Formats: sequence, C-alpha cells, structure tokens
Amino acid sequence: MRYAIPFLWAGAGAMLTLAADVVLADAGDGAVLKPGARMVRSIAARTIHPYTIQVRSGQAVRAVVDQRGVDVVIKVADPAGHVVGTFDSPNGDTGPEPVFFIAEKTGPYRLDVATLEPSANEGKYEIRLLEVRSATTREIATALAKRRIASAEKEWDDANVHADVKALDRLMSPDYVNLSRVDSSRNYGREAHLRNAAARHDRAMTSSPKDTIDDVTTEILGDTAVVTARVTATALVDNKPARNTFRFMHLWQHRPGGWKIVADQVIPAAAPPAARPVVTVSEAALTALEGIYLHSSGQKFTVKVSHDHLVMRGPAGEEALFYPESDSEFVQKGGGFHIAFVRDARGRGISAIGIDQGWAEILSRIE
Repeated sequence: MRYAIPFLWAGAGAMLTLAADVVLADAGDGAVLKPGARMVRSIAARTIHPYTIQVRSGQAVRAVVDQRGVDVVIKVADPAGHVVGTFDSPNGDTGPEPVFFIAEKTGPYRLDVATLEPSANEGKYEIRLLEVRSATTREIATALAKRRIASAEKEWDDANVHADVKALDRLMSPDYVNLSRVDSSRNYGREAHLRNAAARHDRAMTSSPKDTIDDVTTEILGDTAVVTARVTATALVDNKPARNTFRFMHLWQHRPGGWKIVADQVIPAAAPPAARPVVTVSEAALTALEGIYLHSSGQKFTVKVSHDHLVMRGPAGEEALFYPESDSEFVQKGGGFHIAFVRDARGRGISAIGIDQGWAEILSRIE
C-alpha cells in the first residue's frame, strides 16, 4: 500500500479523473458527509464511491475509512477538481485509513473511496467524518512545511535520477553525508556525491526512473524535517529483472536559502511480519471488554467493539485497532503493541496490561 500525507502526494494539483473502465457508484443519501456521519458499504473492484464535504477556507477536516476485508485508497479533490491528497496506509485490507487535510478554498471537497487493486475481491468499509473545524496556526504551518518538503523531495529525486549537478549542489547542505547499510562503500559526503553525479552525467549514465516509493512518512520538528519511505528498485541482472527493497531516511533542515538535505541514510527493508493466525472471538466476549480504563498517569482510554476487533481511543482522540490472538490477548494492527485483558468470573474485563518492547503498563477499568 502507498501512503501520502496531504500536500505531500507527488500528484498534488492534478485533476481528478476516471479511467475508462472505472464505475462511479452513486453514494445515495450519504453523498454529503457531515461531522458525526458514518456509513458502512460494500465496494467492488474498479468502482469509486464519491462523497462530498462542505468546507470553508482554513478549515481542517479529519475523517477515517475503516477497511473490512478490502484494501482501499482515498483521494481528496478541492472545488476545482485538483487532487490535494491521496491516503493509503501500509495496513493491507484491514484497519483504518486516516484522512486529514486543510482546505485552501471554500466549497465542496470531493472524497473518493476506491479499491487499491483493480482485481480486488468485494469487501466492506466504514467511512466516518470525525470533524470539520478551524485549523490551528500550528497545523497550517506544518502543512505548509510538509508541502515545501514534498517539493524538495521531488527535486532531490529528479536531480539524482538525471545526475543534475547544479540542482544537487543547491539542495545539499555543506555538511551533507550519505550513509548506507546496504553498501558501506557508498558512505560519502557532499563533494563525493557531486563528483559521482558529474561522472555519471559525463558518461550519460543517468538513472532510469524505475523505483517505486511507498509507505512515506514526514515529521516536522521545528526547523528540521525527517522523511522516511520504502523503495523497490528494479534493475537488469544477467538480462533478467531483479528487485531490491530498502528504506531511506532523509534529514532536512531549514537553512539560509531554504530547506537543505543534511543526511541521507539507506538501510535494508525489514522482512514482512509473519502472518498471524486468524482468531475469532464472539461478539459477547468482545463486548464484555468495552469500557473506560484508567492509566496510572490519570489518562483515560475508552475501549469499544468494532466488527471483529477492539478500538482503543486515547485522551486526545487518537485511535488504535487491536485484533484478537485469544479471547483476552490482542495485538495492535500495524504495530508491536500487545494488550492482555483480565476478566472477572463473569468474563467482564476489569483491567488490562499493555506490553510494548518489554515495557508493561497497567490500566484499571473504572466504567
């Protein structure tokens, strides 16, 4: 799956168009979403479910699409039809696809839900519009910074693909360093990177853009930005296509003249996690765990049932999905956090123990 933060998608600004073999489904009475609205629908391959959200300029929109057996991708377009965000988390066909964007224009924004794969089996999803509110100053500044980082990332990628020495020189900081755990011989600094690019350019050895980049995340920390992603590179080895998957981390800092890349690290991609056995827990057993749990810090966490799993909501409204490994043990979707519930004689949850990388936290049920 691919993931793109709003304003970071490479195609931002493109017009929302349909392929000739894609069916635009009628969302019926649910076409216009309002805060608090939710809808459960089935979706088939090559079908798009369109929704409309009325938004004013400067408002923040937060929604979520909960996948239930189908891998979906969500695209958001502004009133003029320009795509402002594509959302696709690396969680397969189960779990939440969070959607967040800040409107630059007033009017109807279109949110399209479609299957990621053209041959996908029919499945279900639930869409919820969580909130439409005025964006905070910090959210607006972060969105702007992410947009500028997205632009810098694209320039950096193009400059490396085409061995554009002038662009590389402009984008790199004086203390730039490249670190590679894939090939330690590729550890070098700014001047070596420029020399390598110049040599490739002189020998017409510019790269062919055959890399696929997905699972992109960007964090803005003041004047520093961290971008991570997974890359699948395709090359010919003995005249046969070969693939290599790795991850990169780009460290950017806001220096005089704009954002400059300070470090570029490449590491082998981790092997995909082993498939977990499918465990079915009765609705009654799951419902018995619903309630409000109190952490020792005073924070409260709400546990609710959703379909065949639990949803834990934190004090700031953040949500995590937990899937059963037994009737009392659950694992977080897309993470390594485990939680074990303690039940009383009637099967009702009375406390929970959260375990993450050896650390244990105890939650006591209060409601």
